[in-house]
Order: sequence, then C-alpha cells, then structure tokens
Amino acid sequence: MPDKRQSRPRRGRKPELIGDDKLPRLPIALTIDINKVALVRKGGKTIRFAALVICGNGKGVAAIGRGKDKEVAVAVEKAVWDAHKKKNIHYFETYDNRTMFHSVVTKYKKTKIIAMPARAGTGLQCSLNVARMCQAIGIKDIKVKIHGSTNAHNVTRGFWNALLQVMTPERYSEMTGRVLVDFASLSGGFGRGHTTLPKIDEKLDKML
Repeated sequence: MPDKRQSRPRRGRKPELIGDDKLPRLPIALTIDINKVALVRKGGKTIRFAALVICGNGKGVAAIGRGKDKEVAVAVEKAVWDAHKKKNIHYFETYDNRTMFHSVVTKYKKTKIIAMPARAGTGLQCSLNVARMCQAIGIKDIKVKIHGSTNAHNVTRGFWNALLQVMTPERYSEMTGRVLVDFASLSGGFGRGHTTLPKIDEKLDKML
C-alpha cells in the first residue's frame, strides 16, 4: 500500500545564540544567488535549488549561508539558518563606520577583485552582489573592480576574503612595531597627530 503520510520539507536547524545579547537572528538577510541543480538518476531527474544568502546587522557583523532544497523558499530559509552558525559569523571593522581602512587586491579561483576605500558620499560603486554584501555589513562608500569570472559564488567569496585581509591601524602597528601617526588630526599643518602607541605619545610631548 502506498504511504499516505505527506512528505514535509526539511527545515534547517535553529541557530545557536550569538554573543552577549543572545540575538538569534541578524536583521538583514539578502539573497545573492539561486542556482537550479538537477541530479540525474535511474528514476529520472531530481531538481533542487541552491541558495546563497548574506546576513548582517548593518554594523559590521555579517555571515554567508548556503542551503539546498526542492523548494526555493525552503532553500533560502536553510541558507539563513546556516548563516547564523557561530563559525560563519564575522565582525568587520570599518573606517568612520562607512568604508574600508585601505585597498585590498585578492584573487579567488578565476576572479580577481580590487577593493578600494572611497570618500564620504561616493556610494557603492560595485556590482549588485557586492553591493548587497556591503549593505548587510554596513559599508556605505567603496569602489570595487572585478576582473575575470563574474560568477556570483566566486565574487562573493573573493570579496569576503578581501574584507578579512583588512587591518586596522592599531593591529598593523602591533604586528610591525611601527609608529602610526594620524595626519587627519593635524591642525593647519603644524603640530603632530595622535599615534597608536601611548608611550610614544609621551616621548613626543617631551621632545616638542
């Protein structure tokens, strides 16, 4: 006799609680790409959909998730749950809460990405997929050039790797042992800026 039980779509696992605030979901969830995948077997073709999603809070916290299912809506939902896993969540520090600290050139497979910071008011001068990632992360001004393959998965992973390579001035100073001066704090071209090392600041105060 045929099984009368109705097959229910499999749902993704619920995400673990994140951080001290115990937030189960990131408020921004944007779909980057949906692929149609066909598995050929003896019984015929089995069509499934693969979804790629970017989630974030618009303040530097973001994650990439992937999901597969026979239905598009369920595949997207699985991708959102996958993005909320702790291992997929990253925090990106931004300059002035709007752009990158410095330029980065990275390559992923056959895709080369050049990401550059931009002045305030420039906007997102990049492709649609990169713009969605910037929106989820909270980047407002950036210039991104893509050379080679424009595959959505390659572009997403390449830009993600570029963001992971960005270093803050404090981190660069700790790694290299060099003293960094903030020239933006100079007034009228005279005086000195603020360094990243307080001990060096005291020595400079005595010398001036």
